[in-house]
Amino acid sequence: VGNNAFYACSSLTQISLPVCSYIGDDAFDQCFSLSQVSIPKCEYIGYAAFYACSSLTQISLPVCSYISSQAFMGCYSLSQISLPMCSYIGGDAFYVCSSLTQISLPKCSYIGSHTFEGCKSLSIITIGYSGICSLDGIGAFDGTKITSSTGSIYVPASLVDKYKSDSYWSYFSAIIQSYPGL
Repeated sequence: VGNNAFYACSSLTQISLPVCSYIGDDAFDQCFSLSQVSIPKCEYIGYAAFYACSSLTQISLPVCSYISSQAFMGCYSLSQISLPMCSYIGGDAFYVCSSLTQISLPKCSYIGSHTFEGCKSLSIITIGYSGICSLDGIGAFDGTKITSSTGSIYVPASLVDKYKSDSYWSYFSAIIQSYPGL
């Protein structure tokens, strides 16, 4: 799906793209009624691809490895997202997704600046990457329960101390812990 392909299609309510592997910049930007998305083979989400899709409640991206900056910015209703293969999340990607409560990132190696800022319901983030996930500044979680120390950051048990001593992750050291049950 190319850049601006469905830009501001305000009546579009659902999409199913079973073989699509690439969503371009601003592809569904301002599709305010878009609530259901099925793109099971998509590997790349472009800049502001779903910007301000305020009716979007959930999305599963089982093979997506790259999410560009502002990709889901302003998706206020987004409460569930599945990103089992995602390794890169650009800055402001989920900015003010205020319904998002938790996120699991089993393969993520980079989280950009202000990625989850304004996600006021976000209280749990689970990172499974085999090394330290690079965090671009402490502002990634501004305005979340994580920043207010009422949330939890779960990482592999072998990396807890490394996360707690990392230059940016150390800001959240009080809530960094190993996965539950370990």
